[in-house]
Amino acid sequence: WNALWLYWHHSDPAQTQDTFFPLGSVRQNPNEQMWNFSALGVEPVSLVEISKSPTNVRNRFSPLWDYHGEGGNWGLSFVGVRRLALFSHEETGDSTTDHFFPLWWHANSPSGSRNVIFPLWSTSENHQTEERTMGLLGAGPFSL
Repeated sequence: WNALWLYWHHSDPAQTQDTFFPLGSVRQNPNEQMWNFSALGVEPVSLVEISKSPTNVRNRFSPLWDYHGEGGNWGLSFVGVRRLALFSHEETGDSTTDHFFPLWWHANSPSGSRNVIFPLWSTSENHQTEERTMGLLGAGPFSL
């Protein structure tokens, strides 16, 4: 590997990687059936990343969108990355979380749910005790 080269190829028994700096790189791991493509930078600080394996998937064009999935869990965000985005949706096996920063937030799980439209309205519900609270003009305990 020479630091002045714009293209380099690296291969070992575990993986193969081809990089054309700074346009992108492709990495493959045939043992784990995994591949990764990154563009406009070098992984992990590239603007575009597309990767897939039998258990994981990722599709990111930073900072416009970020999609990730692992088994039955997945998430999608726009204008940012994951929970630091303007809009985010996350699903795990038993819960869902959505937000549109800073105005709307929704979370639902087997134990309870919460909805907030800031600063107008908020609700929360405990699914085990069936206790419900609602607030107007504020959020949570800081509402009317």
